[in-house]
Amino acid sequence: MSKTCCIIGEKELINSQEERARNYLMNEVDFRIFNGYTHFLISSTTDTDILAAEILTALKQKYKEIKLEIVFSNKADICFAPDEIKLNLPSFDYAYKIEGKYNNSSLKECYQYMINNSDIIIVIWNGKIDSEIGKQINCAKSKDKKVLARIV
Repeated sequence: MSKTCCIIGEKELINSQEERARNYLMNEVDFRIFNGYTHFLISSTTDTDILAAEILTALKQKYKEIKLEIVFSNKADICFAPDEIKLNLPSFDYAYKIEGKYNNSSLKECYQYMINNSDIIIVIWNGKIDSEIGKQINCAKSKDKKVLARIV
């Protein structure tokens, strides 16, 4: 059975945060692949998603066995996704659409699907407990999921 990992994180990263997040994600994802993780999930709307898509697409060239899944709430998520996500879409093996209307809870629903279907959650976080990412970390921990959070 394959091991599954999802990557969630902050919507906006400034330059220094982006570089720290990129380095952390590259090392952590490579380590997870080395340790048998073959299925990776991301959503399609945040700066963290852009970084994850770039990194996973590059690593898929090296590790052909990994499977990439993008999770979105409706067609608008993909239509309005950043160009960096759209450019990497052909590298994804699966797309999962969360049923429901496009609203503020869409990203939360995507996160819930990813957390529920992952063995481990890699998080790029601003450190604020009351932020949406902080709430998702607590949710994942309440489900006994392993959470690797990096404050940037």
